[in-house]
Amino acid sequence: MVGAGISGLAAACFWQQLQDKPQQILQIDNHDDFGGHAKRNELSSSNGTIFGYGGSESFQSPHSNFSPVMMGLLSGQRTHYPSPQ
Repeated sequence: MVGAGISGLAAACFWQQLQDKPQQILQIDNHDDFGGHAKRNELSSSNGTIFGYGGSESFQSPHSNFSPVMMGLLSGQRTHYPSPQ
């Protein structure tokens, strides 16, 4: 799979859930760490290391905005989803 941000990681999780047995999934990203905007930024300054959000500060609470499918994904429970037609 190309991309290891939150969408690529979710796609890999969905793919794994649709299979009858564990699969090896290769995820390719142009960054050396996964997470996309969900990761944090570390900046060096004369006062030490400063940590900042990589975009995740604007994420909403999953309990008020996410679908039942996404809530199942976040819970880690194995759920079977209908195949696309």
